[in-house]
Amino acid sequence: QRTTTSPSKFHPLPLSNPASYLRPGTFLVAHPLLTGCFSRTVISILEHTQPSAEDYIPADEPVDTEEPNTTPTTHEGIRYAPGGTYGIIINRNHTKSSNNNNNNQQRTRTNRTLQEVIRNDCLPKGLRTAFGDVAVRDGGPVNISLQMIRIASGEEEEVVRIGGAVLPMIVEEEEDGVGVGVGDTKEEGGELMPMSQAKDGDSAVYFGGDVIQAAQSVIDGEMDKEKFSFLVGASCWEYGQLESEIARGYWLPCRGPPQTTFTGTYDHHLHDADDIGDGGGGGTTEGLWLSAMCALGKGEGDLAYLMSDNDDDDDDD
Repeated sequence: QRTTTSPSKFHPLPLSNPASYLRPGTFLVAHPLLTGCFSRTVISILEHTQPSAEDYIPADEPVDTEEPNTTPTTHEGIRYAPGGTYGIIINRNHTKSSNNNNNNQQRTRTNRTLQEVIRNDCLPKGLRTAFGDVAVRDGGPVNISLQMIRIASGEEEEVVRIGGAVLPMIVEEEEDGVGVGVGDTKEEGGELMPMSQAKDGDSAVYFGGDVIQAAQSVIDGEMDKEKFSFLVGASCWEYGQLESEIARGYWLPCRGPPQTTFTGTYDHHLHDADDIGDGGGGGTTEGLWLSAMCALGKGEGDLAYLMSDNDDDDDDD
């Protein structure tokens, strides 16, 4: 008998041996006690690389510093060429503060658009025409370049040919009680593997691609601009850094639907209104972190609600 866990939900991944699952398609949920710029964020991993065998350099071997991009760093006594993890915060909007009804005592925060985040002289006319009024999310504190996430069917991609990488769905099957991975290949020992297609119905989620071609496809009426999402900034870790942070409990790794990367939202009601608060949903980017915590388990959801309630109490004081 073969059963498959639901691909439409978040499922926790083990805290041990993160190198076995760190890859595009993995999500990281910030621990409730994590503070700083990553407080209550959800990260979508877009790229993860490890140094290959030829990249490793013995610690006592001289380095050719004249060769570009080969200056190694040190990790556990071994020097190696650069590698690491590249991801984006998916539940934080770029916002601005504005007066409410011309009352300086009442200020609200509204989402900033692409033409507000990027100067006009740096934004090509086509992008400004097609996406200038599209709200932009804050992908992280590193690299201020524009990141594009989009959703498209195979037929649409054949026409517009924007390109980019398909974000995979990491799934796990159990066959006769033994977990096996589903993907282009299967590995023994219950390895989690990415599917070669990240499908939701007939659509896939893409990262990257030709933004100029994307804008032209909207101008020409071949694609709807609602099928595009933009972020400025990214979240990056050098090789071994993220693995260390997961081991220390900073992040709760999980697998889930790639569409969450596109929308920045996720609906999951773990708690009934009679259990704690009045439930929680992730229909907005602000609610994604709470919904993800609830999806990972009742204990995680209880802690998330407790921390949120404490914040509400502090705001009332």
